[in-house]
Amino acid sequence: QNALVDIKTMNDRAFNLWKHEGTLNSKPQYVVQLHIYAMGLTLLGNEIEQLGIVGVNKNNSEMFIDFFPFDGFIAESITDKAERLFALSEPPKLNCPSETWACNYCEYSSTCELHRKNAPVTVNNEPLSVTEDEDIINAMKMLKQAREMSSEAKELEQLARATLDENVKDKGLSGICGGGLVFSMKERSSSRFDTTAFKKAHPELVCEFTKTSFSTIYEIKEAI
Repeated sequence: QNALVDIKTMNDRAFNLWKHEGTLNSKPQYVVQLHIYAMGLTLLGNEIEQLGIVGVNKNNSEMFIDFFPFDGFIAESITDKAERLFALSEPPKLNCPSETWACNYCEYSSTCELHRKNAPVTVNNEPLSVTEDEDIINAMKMLKQAREMSSEAKELEQLARATLDENVKDKGLSGICGGGLVFSMKERSSSRFDTTAFKKAHPELVCEFTKTSFSTIYEIKEAI
C-alpha cells in the first residue's frame, strides 16, 4: 500500500549482483528514477511511502523484489541538482561513472571526451576498434537479441515438450486439439554415422578422408 513499483529486466550477472547487494547499493540509477516518478505522483496528491524494483532475470525468468523507502532528502537533492544544472552557463566538469559501459548507451558518446579516454576493450589481449556506425551497432544489438530469443525459445520448447509428453504422449494419445490448435505426434527412426567408433576402429582412414574447412563464429556479449 502507498508503494510505487517498477519492473527491470537484467542479465544473469547484473541480476545476481542486484539481488545480493540491493537496489540502493548496486543500482543507484533506479533509486533516482523511482524517486522522480514518485515526486510526480506526490504533486498529484498521491502518498508514496515505499519504492520497489521487481527484477527479472532474462536468462532464466527468475524474479525478485526489493523495497526501499521513499526518501524526501534524496528527492530534494535530485531537484536541487537539476536546478543547478539548468542554471549553469558552462558545461559541468567530467565525472567518470562507476560503470563505464554505460557510455555505450549514451547518444552523446561520440563527442564525449570522457568516452574517448576510456581504456579500449580487448579480445585475446588485442584492442578492438571503436565504431559509432549506427548500422554496425544495430546489427550487433540484433545479433545479441536473436541469441537471447533463441535461448529463451529452446527453454520454452523444452517446457512445452515435457508438458505434452506427460499429458498426451504418456497417456497413449497420438494427438489432441484445443484452443484453436491441433497437436499431433508420430515416432520416426533415423540412422547416423558413429564417427567416434569409426575413429577408434580406423584412425588411418580418418586422416586420409578428413579435410580442413573454415567458418566464421560470431560471438556477442556486453562490454563490461
